[in-house]
Amino acid sequence: MAKKNNSQKLISTLLANKKLTNTQREKLAALMIRDLNLVNPNQDGESDRNLPQSDLPEYHSSKDVMDFLLEYNQDPILKYTCHPIDDMNVINEIAEQCENKVYSVKSHYHLISSRFKQLREKYNPKTTGKYLDGKVLTLMRVYITGETFHRVASAWSTQSIAYNWHSPELWEWSNKNPGIVPNPGENIAEFLCNEGYKLPKPFISNLSGKRINTFGDLVMYYKSLLHIKRDDNLQNKILYIYKKGYQTGDQNSHPWLDRIDLTIGKFDNNIELFTSVDKLLQAFGAILSICIENQVEDIPHVEVGFYRELESKRVCFYVHHKNSQYHKGVEDSIKKIGEKQTLLIKNQINGICDLYIQADFGNDQYAEINLWDGKPRAAINIEKIEGVKYILKY
Repeated sequence: MAKKNNSQKLISTLLANKKLTNTQREKLAALMIRDLNLVNPNQDGESDRNLPQSDLPEYHSSKDVMDFLLEYNQDPILKYTCHPIDDMNVINEIAEQCENKVYSVKSHYHLISSRFKQLREKYNPKTTGKYLDGKVLTLMRVYITGETFHRVASAWSTQSIAYNWHSPELWEWSNKNPGIVPNPGENIAEFLCNEGYKLPKPFISNLSGKRINTFGDLVMYYKSLLHIKRDDNLQNKILYIYKKGYQTGDQNSHPWLDRIDLTIGKFDNNIELFTSVDKLLQAFGAILSICIENQVEDIPHVEVGFYRELESKRVCFYVHHKNSQYHKGVEDSIKKIGEKQTLLIKNQINGICDLYIQADFGNDQYAEINLWDGKPRAAINIEKIEGVKYILKY
């Protein structure tokens, strides 16, 4: 008790420093409480060893992000930022809403920007309590406006793409091509004898290897970052980055081909899912890194799958490291998760999906642990399983 009182006096003295900002005081208090292990005593007066001592964030559900992306995709104006425009009636309706006789990108942009602002306000966390992942929102905003929320011109996606609906070059092209949409579908392109706006500098998609030549291609690339469906399925993306690596900005991860033996398990390509595909693929890469780090002999034998649970209807993506065993027992795994798992939750999982693990914990113990789903971590006994399986649930 004397040690605790002395520690509290030390903290009070340091926090009394008037030169510290409120943020610095909060960080100092959190660090000292962690280092001195000043956790709340339980009813028996002893430290509660079940409290996690890791640097985990506040839990956020994935539902709000998924609902937001679905509503965005169904909005009659916003949907054409992620679909080609292939109907003259749609073009005329957009021009009419812009109070123009002829379609122009500039007017269309202002309509898109206004509608996007309205949708964001509908999910405003201050008034609704909903949570939207900041990186997802920033990607969408920069793609539309060319600006971040801090009004600084920027590029979007992990490939640092500079083209957007507010690009001066695009507006200049539109002025020279009145009535022509920048992202026409095949029928409209043929009818108007115009393929839309061609990018000054085409690039290669880091999801498929496809060359992005036109604004129509760019629109579909943007969609592929937020939507998984049959004709743009997850399996093809997984296999592509497994063989080629995953480009992120100026860096390019090494291909996994020579370091992982990958097989495709239960994979339902009919599933449609609105989510951050970028974070899903980043999580896949992070889990593969964990598999390599924990492999003792040979190379990791990994199976991936994608399916919908029958009872809950939740969509699941799993990465199953088969020739492995978890390095901690069940109880220790519940008390504290590893550093790499903590980073996985902070950087990719939280607010996008939930995370579970099924594993062989040794000593004939086979269990599932909810690493991140907003509930206290607990173990459920399961049937015998080989290795370690990470399950991302949407």
